[in-house]
Amino acid sequence: KIITINPNEELSLQSHSKREEFWRVIRGDGIFEVGDKKIIVEDGSEQYVPLKTKHRMQAGSEGMDVLEISFGEYDEGDIVRFEDKYGRV
Repeated sequence: KIITINPNEELSLQSHSKREEFWRVIRGDGIFEVGDKKIIVEDGSEQYVPLKTKHRMQAGSEGMDVLEISFGEYDEGDIVRFEDKYGRV
């Protein structure tokens, strides 16, 4: 799927128990947080997210579009949220 993140916004800090993910930035820049690392990313940057690893994306001032490919059992019910500015924790 393609994830569009508005300028200076971020997704929830979350993990998955049934799937791993691969991310590729297709437009924009920002930060990928995976485990205890924060990685500055731009067009073409790629990141693998292992099973059960806390992760989130944060867009820079221009916003960011990210291709996300999931591996394993895709189930939106397997999301565990740790932090979420929209109150979904």
